[in-house]
Amino acid sequence: LIKVEKDLVLDLNGYTLAFTPQSGYPGIKNTANLEVKNGKITSTQVGIQNNGTLTINCDIESVFNAINNVYDGETTINGGTYKNTDTESALIYSDNHGNGSPVLNIAEGTFESVFTNVSYNNGSTGSVNAGTFKCTGGWHNIYVGGSEGGCNVTYDASKCSFTSNGVNVQVNNWGVEGNKNTLNNVEYTGVHNICFVSTETALRTAIAAGDEVTLGANISNVSALIKVEKDLVLDLNGYTLA
Repeated sequence: LIKVEKDLVLDLNGYTLAFTPQSGYPGIKNTANLEVKNGKITSTQVGIQNNGTLTINCDIESVFNAINNVYDGETTINGGTYKNTDTESALIYSDNHGNGSPVLNIAEGTFESVFTNVSYNNGSTGSVNAGTFKCTGGWHNIYVGGSEGGCNVTYDASKCSFTSNGVNVQVNNWGVEGNKNTLNNVEYTGVHNICFVSTETALRTAIAAGDEVTLGANISNVSALIKVEKDLVLDLNGYTLA
């Protein structure tokens, strides 16, 4: 474990910094102002835990969270490629853990996970302005919620590319009465699913989930009946469904 307790610019200079930390520990724990750029970090646990200010533009491959933004941490991702392999861990995770107001802003980047790419939990705020997101396990590309709620997140769908076998964006109050979360200036008190689809298979999965479905391409030769059994907004987005 490397502890960053003073302001630091870490220039990887095209090289790889590889961590094999103890179970449950990150490679880097930041409580100051840290900038990381120009290279790659790997970790057999968590990549970076941030409870300071983190600005990053590099690649991270980890087993669990690539970035764990906690308490009052403020993280800005300006680019890079991020991957993890655990089937139950979000790739980029933000949570106040009962005390704080974490901020997570993504300007751009490429993100690939099995479980969830970007997870805003419990008082987390921020924005996803652009990026390429691939979730291979059928979960979420962007998740907003948690048992305490209080999240406020914006994202620009026109500048994001989503690939998932499940829901692309989900707001979820965990069934807690009074638990509210805000997405793109709309307040939700329950579960709300948003899917962006380009294939018939993805379309059928998204319609079964309900709420909002937006086409990202023409979908042709749909021969079998599509049943809509939940409330749905189907945005054809200028494309053709044939």
